[in-house]
Amino acid sequence: MTAPEDAAAPEWPPRRRSPRRRAVPRELAHYMRPVLDELTAEITDEVHHRIAEYGPGPDSVNLTSTRLVITQAVRYFVDHVADPHASRAQLDETLHRLGRGMAYEGRSPEALRSAYHIGAGMAWKRLHALAARRGLPAGILGDLGEELFAFIDSLAEQSSQGYLEAQAQLTDAAHQWRGRVLELVLAGRAAPHGELAAHAAAGGWVVPESVALVAISPTPGVELPSVRMLHPSALGTLHADDPVVLLPAPLTDAMRDEIAILFADHRVAIGCDVPLLDAASSLRWARRTLELARTGLIADAPVLDCRDHVGTLWVHAEPLLAEIVVGSTLAPLFAEPRNSRRILGMTLLHWISTQNPSAPAMAEVLGVHPQTVRYRLKRLRDIFGDRIDDPQTRLEMFFALRATGPRWNDGQPAPD
Repeated sequence: MTAPEDAAAPEWPPRRRSPRRRAVPRELAHYMRPVLDELTAEITDEVHHRIAEYGPGPDSVNLTSTRLVITQAVRYFVDHVADPHASRAQLDETLHRLGRGMAYEGRSPEALRSAYHIGAGMAWKRLHALAARRGLPAGILGDLGEELFAFIDSLAEQSSQGYLEAQAQLTDAAHQWRGRVLELVLAGRAAPHGELAAHAAAGGWVVPESVALVAISPTPGVELPSVRMLHPSALGTLHADDPVVLLPAPLTDAMRDEIAILFADHRVAIGCDVPLLDAASSLRWARRTLELARTGLIADAPVLDCRDHVGTLWVHAEPLLAEIVVGSTLAPLFAEPRNSRRILGMTLLHWISTQNPSAPAMAEVLGVHPQTVRYRLKRLRDIFGDRIDDPQTRLEMFFALRATGPRWNDGQPAPD
């Protein structure tokens, strides 16, 4: 018989026992992973509602910062159960940043300790129910509690270290210097190199050879995270209408994960890696990617990456020129009714892209009967005449269709 989900969990924190050999089965991590996202959301909401400093209001700790720490902590604990030697470098760095951020903002660490206690209690209740359902012996369940107890202690210790370091070494002046560095970097080759180096040194920022810029489109009414929650090697301005983050390139998976978590409630695009003095280009591409996603020309995603859309960005690099090419090259197609225009445009793009495929091959891709394809191709020849066989015209048609085609493929009519 298995224990019910709401079985009463032992009192938290569990009573400490004498040191003993680790007995928590690593296989338990397999059963814990499916509930991680749900548990993370529950802990975040509970902390948000029970602790005033983490609740709604202008003086509260940003919810996205809380979510980042909770997400990394919960994931690492399960990784540690699966592998006691799992690296926690990323988590410790985040905890240090959290502690530093609390010090910078003049907050007491007491609220943070309370948040850890709340999270631990909720995690213990969930883990106890899970272990009981699996029929684990009481001794193993006790060992699991000991693991969690020690883990929470370590979280508090790491964030406390960051808090004390910030109080002793760092000041708001460093972030002001860093803000000026970002301005100079975005000015590119026009910025005095000596001034950039001096400001970077004053802000404690190591100048990288290459960077990637992150453009953020804020969701109205949703607060942005504090700039102090960014990666230590990042620069950012998150109070403007067009928030920007600069990261040293190449970006690590950990950096990408942090961006996704910190800005989960906003639209985000990461620009391509470029030399430091070309940072403005990376930012321009990231902003252009957001714009194309808004218009449906790029498929939306939680975090858009310019590297995945280089071709589309290139086609749309000169919007006015693209509009002229589309208007002149596809003018006969625009005379068709909207639905016919969409169907014929998709067919023409596929025909040009695949170099005169057979009607059956096209039919399989387009999901229609071969005879339907033959009819569409005949209709296209009626519309465009011999121009459809001219290599230069076909090339222009290809780029024109690429400039508008994604919206057609989604079932949206092309623009008039």
